[in-house]
Amino acid sequence: MIRFPAVLLVLSLWLLGCNAAPPATAPSEATATTVTSPTSLSPTSTVAAPTPETAIASPDSNTTIVTAEPTSGGLPESCIPKSDAEWSYIGLDGGYCLLYPEGFRVADTGQTILEGPPLDEGPAPVMATLRIEHMTAEGDTLSAATDSLLALLGAAEMPLERSPTTLGSEAAELVEGIPGQTRGRHLFTLHEGMIYHLSFEPDAEGFPQAAADIERLWQSVTASFSFLSPEVAALYANCPTTTERTVGYVNALDDYCLLYPGLPLRVMAAVPSIHMTTFAKPEFFSSPGSSITIQVAGPAEGRNVEEVVAAVVAEYSDLSITTTPFTLGGEPALMVEGMPGRMSNRQGYVVHEDWLYTIIVMPYNDPAFTDAQAEAEAMWEIVTGSFTFIR
Repeated sequence: MIRFPAVLLVLSLWLLGCNAAPPATAPSEATATTVTSPTSLSPTSTVAAPTPETAIASPDSNTTIVTAEPTSGGLPESCIPKSDAEWSYIGLDGGYCLLYPEGFRVADTGQTILEGPPLDEGPAPVMATLRIEHMTAEGDTLSAATDSLLALLGAAEMPLERSPTTLGSEAAELVEGIPGQTRGRHLFTLHEGMIYHLSFEPDAEGFPQAAADIERLWQSVTASFSFLSPEVAALYANCPTTTERTVGYVNALDDYCLLYPGLPLRVMAAVPSIHMTTFAKPEFFSSPGSSITIQVAGPAEGRNVEEVVAAVVAEYSDLSITTTPFTLGGEPALMVEGMPGRMSNRQGYVVHEDWLYTIIVMPYNDPAFTDAQAEAEAMWEIVTGSFTFIR
């Protein structure tokens, strides 16, 4: 049985103000089974991953059951989520990938930052975090390169605990006791002339309330971290990368990459089973604000985007809905305004490799949220302007 995490059920209700559908039933852990209608595709449909599928006749002649193997996007096996409890992150600038636990958020501008849920209130709440930085190594060996970086951190003469380990199939060194605002665990590894520094903070002894989150993060990242081969990295050569004001995001399983506005936006949800990713502010659920959601909404079943959108809009003939052509990821797309939902919204539809992708930004031109319009427009322009299909 495919299980919908509580956060996603709340998110689906919040986004479109509709009742959540019952979860689909999978015949085995290796396949995902979904029932979709050939005459109408809703932007909130739950579907299998965009890979070659097998259509199976169902008892109801108006439905088709679609099964598909999840795509890997060329990623190492360790970076492919096995359940909705772990999400994938690809660091294109550093040539690596990893998995991180559900409940953590990507919040990076300039360097990778994963942060867990805040554990207290205030402007700087305690939370488990991971920072990843990489730079040209000063030294030909891991020990020499680590010594050089520790000197830059002002910790070369400190009584540190250092022990050998591995990371991403490379020799690594675990260092504990580096002074700072909060002590933590630090991993150093050497790869292709670059030294990588992973900082897990704070330390569990000094901040016991964060101990469980720190351990979850440590176990997930260290077990999955892998360097991308040149062949795999080449698949993502056309993906946009992080800038001072935007953050690069890669969804290898759903075959796209893009930029989204930097702080204070976060990746709020990126769950494989429903192929939906939402970017929003951390306070999204407690204080309404702008959000933008991308979803693989279902197989197009041989139809082009005009035919798909016509079927969707036909369900709301009593509403004044407008459609405007534009281009998304190099494909012809349609922008739709006036669709019903919890808030006024703008939607984008595009068909790629016979799969329908939707983008929803909200609130958009909503008289109840006029202060959010400029932010919503910026989100739409940045995401749709950078959206790229990987293959």
